[in-house]
Amino acid sequence: MNRKTLGLIFSGISIVGVCVTAIVSAVRARKYDEILEKEEGNKKKAAVKTYWPVVATGAATIGGIVLAEGVNFKEIGIVTGVAAGLAVKNERLNDILESVKPKLSEKDAKLLENAKKTVVDVEDPRVAEYIRSAGPSVEETGRGDLLCYECFSGRWFRSSEEAVRKAIKAFTTMFELGAYVCLNDFYDKLGIETTRFGHTWGWPSNPDYYDGDIDIDATLYDDFKSTNNKYDEEVLCIDIYTLPMECWQEV
Repeated sequence: MNRKTLGLIFSGISIVGVCVTAIVSAVRARKYDEILEKEEGNKKKAAVKTYWPVVATGAATIGGIVLAEGVNFKEIGIVTGVAAGLAVKNERLNDILESVKPKLSEKDAKLLENAKKTVVDVEDPRVAEYIRSAGPSVEETGRGDLLCYECFSGRWFRSSEEAVRKAIKAFTTMFELGAYVCLNDFYDKLGIETTRFGHTWGWPSNPDYYDGDIDIDATLYDDFKSTNNKYDEEVLCIDIYTLPMECWQEV
């Protein structure tokens, strides 16, 4: 199953989760007065016993949203924990949860304990690292899940090694047949978005400037290192050795 399909599935879960959270909140709100009476006017205990299902469904919804955005599993744990922590964690509330736990049914107590396990300290340095390091912007081509890096313009996208090599061949053949080409022509073959930058830089089919073919190579790295590469996976690095020029259309 590819990333787009997973994204749609988790987006659906998130939409359902929003609706369920709203419904659960409305239903549980009606029980507040009844629970408050049973707790002899203790508003804190009544609030916890009334609204803990809302916290649980809300946490599930947040998890679906994060998964839909394609965040890797390590980061999902951090983000989900932060979200749950912002909703339910402080010292007083933790004491309240412990005090009411003996009065809950075994099933309810287990659900409450599971919700607490997702909580992390918002001062955790891992959280700051996650916020600072969003990673590169990666385009989806629909041609594969292999992470690719075009070195000249610094663009990240997902494709397959076969699709990239076919794109390189198709693009260089255009030039060999006498066409003036630019980076946008290459982007089009790769299946990524064309840009103004891509139109500015190109190769004129003129022997005064280029007396050979355009040399582009793609190499697969297991441990490709880059300032912005936060992904622990293989990277197909695309190097353009025959550099393009400005004013390519005018010569």
